Amino acid sequence: MSDTQYERLWQKICGDGSLLSLMHDTPQLALFVNELVVTVFDDANFEALACFDEETQFPMIALSTGCLEQVVAICQQGVAAIDSSSGCLWAALGFDGSSFASHLEFAEFLSDMVIDFIVLHELGHIARGHLQMLSAAGAAGLFEVGEDEGYVLKGLDRIAIELDADNFAVYMLVSFRRHWIKHLKRYQVFVSEQAFMATLSLAKVILFNLLAERVGLQLGRGEPSQTLKQQHFAASHPHPSIRHEFSDQILLQLADNQAQAEQFLGDSEIGYKLYVQMQQAGIFNVRTMCSWRYDSDKVAAFINQINQQLQWLVDNKGLGDQSLATQFFEQAFLGIAPSPRHEYK
Repeated sequence: MSDTQYERLWQKICGDGSLLSLMHDTPQLALFVNELVVTVFDDANFEALACFDEETQFPMIALSTGCLEQVVAICQQGVAAIDSSSGCLWAALGFDGSSFASHLEFAEFLSDMVIDFIVLHELGHIARGHLQMLSAAGAAGLFEVGEDEGYVLKGLDRIAIELDADNFAVYMLVSFRRHWIKHLKRYQVFVSEQAFMATLSLAKVILFNLLAERVGLQLGRGEPSQTLKQQHFAASHPHPSIRHEFSDQILLQLADNQAQAEQFLGDSEIGYKLYVQMQQAGIFNVRTMCSWRYDSDKVAAFINQINQQLQWLVDNKGLGDQSLATQFFEQAFLGIAPSPRHEYK
């Protein structure tokens, strides 16, 4: 990889105009971010992890150059496939794209959002106490693709904390969307909150499916009698459709009213339909939930199992209460009093 390419990828993560740089420039968050070690390492594979830095013992987020390269490539391919399939990219997305110079420019902003989601997801592993839980069990860190050979989370624990980290990322992007759009240069191109939300929905499903492919997820191909819990028992990541459904829960909680809840879910559905178009174009090979033998009731029952597992981890393994992390950010960005803990529905 050339120095120019490396610098471009570094800038996306924490350079001027990045999400982490804005957090660094917010006085109430500066101390927290100053103690966060961020690194990009040269590896063609898709790698992302959260761990404690060996020298400083500060929490660390690390992404490979391959991770970032693959995100950019998939976003470019996906935008081209959606435009070809629908006949008009902006009509498919449901917003006016005149603020973007070209489809390629939109793909670049889309890749920024995917990368921001990855960074916030890893930050969620830190803020929600996942690393502390793993450290107590002797693990070196939490790898998104490939586990530390010394320790692998068993059963639904890994699935639960991955969905928990997803929820943290969704919370951060959606709750503070006005702050990001106003102050973050890369997001000022979004002329409306609806454009931001529709793009976020597409960014989510792209990442969920990219991760599923990179970990070799083969769910839905087991014995007909297997439950979703059994299908996920040996997996390091939940199926993309489960992640999509689970993230919709937090969207409903974050909505100010019923009309906004319907808008959020409508934007989420746009992203999912566009992912199906990408799959039909051969960009992804992980099958959609609708092609499975599991109906909506079975999916809902499995998600309730995950919620129960998360609560068990809070009660028995010291998993952080989300309100502790989110209240910190709320006070920093919005200057408001702490809010009650969000309850999963």
